[in-house]
Amino acid sequence: FPVTILKRCGWMGTVGGGSSWWSSADYVLCEDCYSWGRSRYGFHHHNPGQYCVYRRCVSRLDDVVADMPVHGFQFYGTRYGIAQNCIILDHDSSYFSGAYPFPYGGFTARDHDAGTWACSNIHWNGCIALNIKNVIPVSGDKKVIGFIAGGDAKYDTLSITDCVLWDIVGGYRDWE
Repeated sequence: FPVTILKRCGWMGTVGGGSSWWSSADYVLCEDCYSWGRSRYGFHHHNPGQYCVYRRCVSRLDDVVADMPVHGFQFYGTRYGIAQNCIILDHDSSYFSGAYPFPYGGFTARDHDAGTWACSNIHWNGCIALNIKNVIPVSGDKKVIGFIAGGDAKYDTLSITDCVLWDIVGGYRDWE
């Protein structure tokens, strides 16, 4: 089976608020990579992809123009995803423009297409969210969150181990 290995790579954000790095492939290793700039997602693994590993990667998002969620690391309909020793830092919404009716934050696991691609077996190990600010007024629980899981994600197969959130508004939230 084909394996995608990306090591010591960097991506600057896209115009229009897309993803700096996006893949729907199976068997992906993204190691010692960084993403910065104008993107909705720093690292985004999308269904129907399975078996994705982010290892020692860094995401810094700034100057984002979007009206959808913004996340440093996203597993979207992924089965068997792991983020190991990854960092999102200096995610300051004062540099963003657009309407934000959704929560946004560091690390996210979310289902795609009403559960058709249920996110499962997602693990965050030794990750750090540092200096993640929200200065855009939002209502209720729609604010910066460190870890978000949502939709029909298989919560019995989702874990957060030895992770740190520092200078951030929220911790963990189910995204319905």
